[in-house]
Amino acid sequence: MAKNKLWNIYLDRREPAELRTLFGLLCEKDYEEKNLLAGDFALYFEGEPAVGVERKRIDDLFQSIKDGRIFKQVDLMIDVYDVSYLAISRSIDDYIHNDNINLNMVMGTIASIVTRRDVNLIWFESDDHLITCILKIFEKIMEGKYNDIEVARRKSDGFLSSDYYSLIKMPYIHHNSAMKLLKMFGDLDGVKNAKEEELMKIKGIGKKRSKELKKVLNKC
Repeated sequence: MAKNKLWNIYLDRREPAELRTLFGLLCEKDYEEKNLLAGDFALYFEGEPAVGVERKRIDDLFQSIKDGRIFKQVDLMIDVYDVSYLAISRSIDDYIHNDNINLNMVMGTIASIVTRRDVNLIWFESDDHLITCILKIFEKIMEGKYNDIEVARRKSDGFLSSDYYSLIKMPYIHHNSAMKLLKMFGDLDGVKNAKEEELMKIKGIGKKRSKELKKVLNKC
């Protein structure tokens, strides 16, 4: 696939063959199959992961809730992507009576993922409707209809990083920039004490932006 575009669509090549075929039939834009770091569908911006989708058929969702795998998968999505989606297919009524799982547990897990981990949820009974919706979301984002949702990324212990949350509320700082700043300077105080030349080492922060950022940081 040509790499001269700002946006690139990826499909995890480990997805079932029938689903990869369906994706190919429904996707009207160029896309590439590869082993994704997280999720099953992804949208990259300028070569960097931006939007990720973890696809779950309802029976797989039940099993991943039982063994706790769902939270590890979702947390990995949050670590990799700026915006994450959990995409569920099939009717819950078709499986809930055939599986030893409590309906309240399913709903509670989904509610926790959506509220405590800031993950968006989409749910359709058929795989073709689900994939169509995912592609529509990607299309809207590529058209510029993306509100730059402030996703509060979480540390591995599951708690909000207050330094990260403070950074993403500042002008000129987005999710990837905040993560890179904290990685380079350690904490918010380290970022505040950094020189303009040091801030410019972060991708996306140029000379003009570093000056404006220092003004904001000095007021904190």
